[in-house]
Amino acid sequence: MVHKMYKITSFNYINNHKDKTILFLHGWGCSLKYMLPISKLNNTNSLLIDLPGFGNNLPLSNPFTYEKYIDSIISFLNDNNFKIDIVVGHSFGGKLAIGLANKLNLSSIILIAPSTFNKKRNLLYYLKIYTYKLFKKIKCLHKYLSFFGSEDYKVLSPIMKKTMANVINYSVKNHLKNINIPTLIIQGNKDKITPYYIAKKTKKHIKDSEIIIIDGNHFAYLNSINLVSNIIESMVNQWFI
Repeated sequence: MVHKMYKITSFNYINNHKDKTILFLHGWGCSLKYMLPISKLNNTNSLLIDLPGFGNNLPLSNPFTYEKYIDSIISFLNDNNFKIDIVVGHSFGGKLAIGLANKLNLSSIILIAPSTFNKKRNLLYYLKIYTYKLFKKIKCLHKYLSFFGSEDYKVLSPIMKKTMANVINYSVKNHLKNINIPTLIIQGNKDKITPYYIAKKTKKHIKDSEIIIIDGNHFAYLNSINLVSNIIESMVNQWFI
């Protein structure tokens, strides 16, 4: 069932009067502006959206789940009569592209530093989690809870904190196995947020997939705009011969 209580209202459609359209999905905490540099293509139309709770969309009134993000995107596409052929997603946008590939009739997907799996955690990480949960149970220790979590997490509203926890903990492993369309993974060689081994693990679970390594961190594509744009255009030409 598609959730229609939340409407995506912020988007940018680049109409090149082509037969094919690419949907660009930004990462967590970003906006469609982060995808705009690589969306100015010659051989397709480009549709960029602000994901629910980000950019110029309204704030969330309730925590979102991964499924609600997928349903909201599909509802937006249906309401505006957009037919999508390819999804290009960065980080969390890549994780959403996986879910969309299971529900839409796509020709292919391009994942840029996708957050398809969580990073490997050391003992210190689990110790912090245990300590945080312990402090939450003891009222006099609540004043120390602000010391836990990343800086990005600390500035989020309670609704967005819960949403972030929901989408991070959601596994797309089973979705990956169901993908039977060509998939390209673009990965920065210095990415510490979603390291190369995550891209490699993602490739292992998708039958028809390849990895292209570029120089840079989690936002390496913004330092290689021409290269990444050319890669996307080249793949579009290859997939639609």
